[in-house]
Amino acid sequence: MVTREKIEKLIRENEIELKPTQPKLCVPIIGRIHRKMLKDIRLPGIKVKGELICQGHHRYIASLLSDRTVERVPGETSSNPNITDWKSVIFETEDWDTKEDIEMHNRLNAELNNMSIEDFNRLLE
Repeated sequence: MVTREKIEKLIRENEIELKPTQPKLCVPIIGRIHRKMLKDIRLPGIKVKGELICQGHHRYIASLLSDRTVERVPGETSSNPNITDWKSVIFETEDWDTKEDIEMHNRLNAELNNMSIEDFNRLLE
């Protein structure tokens, strides 16, 4: 199970290659992505520009926790990106996603993996 403590330990004990441009992340979202990665579910790549994450912070942290690679695709940052250090990122334990958001992400992930939503959900059980 992914916890804030596990994430903070990962950050404290490892040199993280990519830098965040997002000041807050959601632990339950990271946990759901981590679970999918452990089931070898293919997820969209993260968008990066140089060493900066433009989009995909949750997937990146989940990939580090699960020791899986995540595809990197070129991305763009704003003209003044909010570059921060992982140690200053706030990991919130309140879930940002609604039930509908989770279902939407699962449908999109099922499509990306050429699976029915029923087969996808069974895989996650």
